[in-house]
Amino acid sequence: HKPYQVVYSRAVGVLEHNPFSWEVERKNHAFVRREELSRTSLMMDETMDEWLARMSLDERRTFVDTLYEVLSASESKTLGELVKNPRRSAERMLKAMKGIDPMTRKAVRQLIARFFSVGAEVLVSRTAEALGIDQDKDDEPPEKSITSE
Repeated sequence: HKPYQVVYSRAVGVLEHNPFSWEVERKNHAFVRREELSRTSLMMDETMDEWLARMSLDERRTFVDTLYEVLSASESKTLGELVKNPRRSAERMLKAMKGIDPMTRKAVRQLIARFFSVGAEVLVSRTAEALGIDQDKDDEPPEKSITSE
């Protein structure tokens, strides 16, 4: 990743990228900076990296083209416009999704399912790491000793 600076945002998720949600210090009119990304952001970043790494170029192309087609159907120019009238946007996007050929729709559904699967793997890995559990060890239970009484 390229070097970056983290700015505190009042928004959540992808909406944090909207510069109008960024906090500004009154005294010196500078952005309020954070030392690092939140744990959630780091997990999302790791999930996206791993998800994309597991995709072929054809899968990426299919996903991006389909996503663009569906989002374009909303006729929104910005994310703000998209969420301004969510019902209208959703209706248009659902109509566009229905117009996608079944094979492409299935492929995109599988890619989305894979994203959530990768996210679950990342969550388990991060949780195990936080708890100090070594995931590289075999998952076999320890051998029980049998003693006669």
